[in-house]
Amino acid sequence: MATYIGIDISKDTFDAATSEHTKSVSFKNTAAGYKKFRTWVSKFNEPSVCMEATGKYYLGLATFLYEKTIFVSVVNPLRIKRYAQSALKRVKTDSEDAKVIARFCETESLAPWAPDKPVIQELQEWYQLKELLIRQKTQLKNQLKSGLNSHVKKMQEKQIQQIEKNIETVLSKIKACIQSDKAPIYYTHLTLPTISRGKISVYARTIITNTQ
Repeated sequence: MATYIGIDISKDTFDAATSEHTKSVSFKNTAAGYKKFRTWVSKFNEPSVCMEATGKYYLGLATFLYEKTIFVSVVNPLRIKRYAQSALKRVKTDSEDAKVIARFCETESLAPWAPDKPVIQELQEWYQLKELLIRQKTQLKNQLKSGLNSHVKKMQEKQIQQIEKNIETVLSKIKACIQSDKAPIYYTHLTLPTISRGKISVYARTIITNTQ
């Protein structure tokens, strides 16, 4: 019989709890913490681990468990929240969060998590950089419109030109990533080299393939 283990994870630590036991156990969100967690998990029969997709904090532990062939599922936090509300749970502490996640894991039929292909991870980073550059460009354009000093405006114009060049570079990197993929099934909605916000949002939704 499987043992369902919920993980409530943050930047520095994570709490683990089973659906049956009252107390949770805390671990550091580090390689050493993962090893200690594995030792703790080994006490249970057929461990089935579930955690929320919280930023990127879950990736290290989820990848570790995947590599150690321990069943792990990664779930959209909204599903956990709705489950907690439907079960009339009033979660106030991290330990309770972990237990709610464990009970959710026990009641739901969850698919196993697997890490994204390297090309997808690279695309995510290029996309995030592109969005950052777009925000910087917009901010500078707004400042340029309201500015009065001609010297400041010239510097802002040069900065905008450089950002535009950087955006073009990023777009070329995105295109190269897609073309290097042997099975580009993720990118059927993209038009390159021009990627509009609408089309890239389709890409952004598609690449999060392992979040249920």
